[in-house]
Amino acid sequence: MSKELAIRVCLLRLKRAIENDHCVFVERQKNTQALFDLGLTLDSLFDVLLRLTPADYAGGPEADDNDTEGQIWKFTHPVEGQTVYIKLKFFSIQDQDWMKILSFHPTREEL
Repeated sequence: MSKELAIRVCLLRLKRAIENDHCVFVERQKNTQALFDLGLTLDSLFDVLLRLTPADYAGGPEADDNDTEGQIWKFTHPVEGQTVYIKLKFFSIQDQDWMKILSFHPTREEL
């Protein structure tokens, strides 16, 4: 599978996970602070994720460094005039696709 096709499949998985309410937001201080600073709710965060395109791709798929099942994908996307780093993990629970939002915060250059 080509890289571009893999990215498109990833974005379809993202959309499906959001539609099926199979999403987990990891409430790290940096992530929750970014939501607050950007004036976002979880619903508007999902709207941002649904606007991702292959041009926003930054890396992946790769294994999680904690050796758990799933694929890590990375994106960057402009939100409220800032570039936000987005790190997602896709995994399965009982043959159902789930997505974990591991990171959502301004890129390091903008911290």
